[in-house]
Amino acid sequence: MTIIFSFGIIALVTKTLDRLTEGETGVIVGFDLPTDTQIRLMEMGFLEGHEVTLVRFAPLRDPLEVDVLNSRISIRRSEASGIRLRQFG
Repeated sequence: MTIIFSFGIIALVTKTLDRLTEGETGVIVGFDLPTDTQIRLMEMGFLEGHEVTLVRFAPLRDPLEVDVLNSRISIRRSEASGIRLRQFG
């Protein structure tokens, strides 16, 4: 989604965690995951409003290593695809 104002362009981009490139950061805005998976991730610090940075992918791009609350956590790509993020660019 892109929002254009008369004084310039402000892009509000939403994407899932698995779509970030290494080093990119986003703010969690929601989840599209089963409740039990969502609760488990929230217990590890994946909460709405928190920043998450994709550190790197494993050789076959699964799992992903992410930084959330200054902790490095590896999660499955299928889980990452259910974490919606907001980015500004």
